[in-house]
Amino acid sequence: MGSLFELNVAYSILCFASATVAFALGFFTLQYRRCTPYAQPLGFLLFASGMYAFGYAFEIMRGDVAWFFLWLREEYLGISFLGGLFL
Repeated sequence: MGSLFELNVAYSILCFASATVAFALGFFTLQYRRCTPYAQPLGFLLFASGMYAFGYAFEIMRGDVAWFFLWLREEYLGISFLGGLFL
């Protein structure tokens, strides 16, 4: 059984992969925003989701409180737009 640090790193890698996919799909949809009217809101939604996943990955990577609150602010920047963009 792995230690807690190894599980944090493994979960952070999964969050980084999720954020990378969200950013890549966001760039892809914004390239085709003239083809369909729903591509631009979807691209912004994917960027906000990627920002949240990226911040969460750094948040759980270390146990330091100052590090936690630094990335919690960046995570909140992404999650604050998710509700409005989802509508």
